[in-house]
Amino acid sequence: MEQETLLGIDFGAQHVGFAIKHPGTMTAVGLEIFERNGGSDDALMEKVQEIIAREGITQVVVGLPLSMNGTPSAQTDKVALFIHYARKNISIPVYEEDERLSSAMVPQGAHDEAAAVILQGYIDRNNHGA
Repeated sequence: MEQETLLGIDFGAQHVGFAIKHPGTMTAVGLEIFERNGGSDDALMEKVQEIIAREGITQVVVGLPLSMNGTPSAQTDKVALFIHYARKNISIPVYEEDERLSSAMVPQGAHDEAAAVILQGYIDRNNHGA
């Protein structure tokens, strides 16, 4: 995983945060925030595809919002639909990562930092013992 370039996504109706893990590192950092303002998933997918091409992304990790007890939340279905849509529209692997508490760990509105928390959780969980 160290040589992979990963894209983390914090999906929201108004704002979508993006984070990246560059090759040679094991640390996720905030990349940018996309202002959706209730826009279509098509516009968001175009942005994701643009980042994939520009940054040479090899894997995508999308935060999946679950309630504190691990059950689906009101937002879970919307994000699951986006993940399904992403898997049909991009040719690299798309994974999901539990995002409980990711927004609570960063300042309000720092969606790129929330994406970095999600992506870092994925990195740490998949690199354990490596």
